[in-house]
Amino acid sequence: MIPTPLGTAMVYLGPCTLISPFSCHIGHSVMINAQTYSIHVVAASFVYRLHILKHNDPSSRRMILICSAMITLPICVFLLTLLTIDEEAEVREAFRGYNLDDYVVQGHLTSHARLAHKISALYNAGSALPVTISVFLLRKRVLSTLESQKTKISMKSQKVIQLIIFGVVACALFIALMVLLSKLKQKAMRKRVKATRPEAMRLALVLLACLVLVRSAPLPAVDANDVTSFLTQLALNDENRAKSGQVVVAFQNMASTKTFDHDNAPNPLFTSVDPNLLGEHTYKSFTDLIAKFTSQDANVADAETDDRKAAALGFIDDISLTTVFMQAWSYLNTAGVSSGDYNEFRDQLYSVWFSVFARDKVAGSSGFKATFVGEYQNDVVVGLTNWITFSQLETVKGVNYHGWFNKQGDVQVEMQFGLELPVGEKQAFRSNLLLNTSPEFEFMAYAVCALTGNSACNLMISGNQVGLHVDTVTVDGNRVISVAYPSIGDISATTTKKPTTPKAPADLELQDLVNNMRAQDDDKPMSSQYLLTWGDKLGKNPKPSGKDLVSNVDESLFDTPVYAALKKVYDNGILVPDVCTTETDYNSGFKRSILQSLLDTWSTTKPFQLMHDFLVGRGKVPADLTQFKQFLTTFWFGTYTRCSDKKTIGSSGFEHVFSGEWKGTTIDGHHNWMKYYINQKAGEIKYYGYYSEQGQLTGTYEYDWAGLNKKTGGMLFGTSPVFDFSLFTACSLTHTGEAGCKFSIDDVPLAVTSYTQDCAGGGLCLSTSYPEDGF
Repeated sequence: MIPTPLGTAMVYLGPCTLISPFSCHIGHSVMINAQTYSIHVVAASFVYRLHILKHNDPSSRRMILICSAMITLPICVFLLTLLTIDEEAEVREAFRGYNLDDYVVQGHLTSHARLAHKISALYNAGSALPVTISVFLLRKRVLSTLESQKTKISMKSQKVIQLIIFGVVACALFIALMVLLSKLKQKAMRKRVKATRPEAMRLALVLLACLVLVRSAPLPAVDANDVTSFLTQLALNDENRAKSGQVVVAFQNMASTKTFDHDNAPNPLFTSVDPNLLGEHTYKSFTDLIAKFTSQDANVADAETDDRKAAALGFIDDISLTTVFMQAWSYLNTAGVSSGDYNEFRDQLYSVWFSVFARDKVAGSSGFKATFVGEYQNDVVVGLTNWITFSQLETVKGVNYHGWFNKQGDVQVEMQFGLELPVGEKQAFRSNLLLNTSPEFEFMAYAVCALTGNSACNLMISGNQVGLHVDTVTVDGNRVISVAYPSIGDISATTTKKPTTPKAPADLELQDLVNNMRAQDDDKPMSSQYLLTWGDKLGKNPKPSGKDLVSNVDESLFDTPVYAALKKVYDNGILVPDVCTTETDYNSGFKRSILQSLLDTWSTTKPFQLMHDFLVGRGKVPADLTQFKQFLTTFWFGTYTRCSDKKTIGSSGFEHVFSGEWKGTTIDGHHNWMKYYINQKAGEIKYYGYYSEQGQLTGTYEYDWAGLNKKTGGMLFGTSPVFDFSLFTACSLTHTGEAGCKFSIDDVPLAVTSYTQDCAGGGLCLSTSYPEDGF
């Protein structure tokens, strides 16, 4: 292309010249317009992606109109430039100063032809820069939205993205080469045309933008499920993990959920740590490195020193011979996020963990320091999530353990502690420690999460579901760890909620009751003994998903007394689900013996006793246990009618809540997870999906049981039957009504809806009691 004040000439030399000059011009026009249109399509695709991430999919009619509008303009420009070319002889005459004898020539000379060419140039060249900038901005919005929704990019998509980026760079380099060759060709034509410089500058800017794109592209996240599988295997191969008996802990009492001032653990968390374990090579190297950090104040400058860097690199060298390190390195290299050269990989690990940054204004922090040494900002502890450091600080009274909130045997504990410093105590109201893991495992496991682009990872350790969280910041253009910490349970997007600070319940004594019952519910299933898979959130016209809500249930639970007593009720068929079928009298011999056995068993448990004491204190029930059990027999097992005929005595509170009832074509009650699972195992449940969920604790969902529908079901999971019985009893006798009983379990705000009614034979009966979330 040769633009001059006289007009513009297109000079062709290629296969098209064997056909006709006009075919060359067609090919050139298609190429230019298609290139510009492709940029517009890229921008439109990002707009569409952003729209469907935040809103519903647009209708087909709207999409057809948008696509039609987008294609109309380039077609018009193409036809305009194609149909306004001047005669070849006139073009050659106008450009006679050029040696064009061996070339095919087309051009725009007349006023209307030149106007058409200017319109084409405005569309093709003028729109390129603003549209390209919009692509960058839209792409950033899409990536941030994906990150906020915890959406991960699969390994296959990652490879496709890398291929696309390679192709863009290759195309940009090709364009630059063509610009260079065109300039050489102009010299051969004996005349340099200054008007070509803007075109060359535009192409150079395109090349620069492509290179910036490659340089600034954030690392796509490796598929989270793939990372979970690898980390679970890595935990199995942690050969330097503490062996049984090498670390002894004393969890003691639960910590206070209301105030930090209550120290409920008189003794340290760690009773003893085997000196031989701490003398292991990687442990020794780790503790030597920890000693190089002298300040834990994140607001005090803490620049890297040669001594500390040498210790850090020495620690990496020391763990490099372990199985954990070698497998993690191989995995990251295969994933395409780390080099196969050891020195480069070591430098990458050092950068990710030890880069110094500012949490506020002063550069006094690093990911390693926060996670493994511990920092504080004002009066709050940041990090300190490593058991080795914590145990050693306990020996010098550097930390004060207050008690626990949740625990996973010898795998993890959620706890409260104070960091004791000369400047005063700093608070860690809730914090987690992995227990017994080697220093190299935690160092590499968190690094795998960070380098694969995952801010949170799941894995299994000794049969327990563990979450790893990695917060990151950008330092000198590199993504580095800010702090890393574990959590209990599955942290995937569909099964967990970010911890919520619940509103203070109106009844603080009730909340204390719930906390104490939860802590002393010795029969509750552990996180490894069941799994909830919520599936898809329900919309309009829901249908059965074909998948189960509850899985991985450890049925040995059902052999323990609390569960066995309830299972005996189910197995003997003493409760008839149809509300229009008359129930046998709960005082009849066989039925009474089974129900009495259940009540006798449950009344020996701590949750039941705590509930009894609470209600006695409120003046709701007699203090005498025998009299109280007589009251509960009527309250829970007393019968009345729910049938549409208002006559049939076919219902009770216990049947409604713990077994479930059929009323017409719908399900009433059915609020116990054990009964749900038994029905599911028998093939009687068709699960649809969920409306709301609170991780592994509770939710609302739709399902069919025996062909009848439960539009909105809800029950507690991860609790024992006696916990549910005690909770529902306390709520229904103190706070009846819709969501009248408010409290929280494991920091999840909940409520219980309860109603009572007169029994058919006299006395007070429970009508219903069930949990609700979203409070």
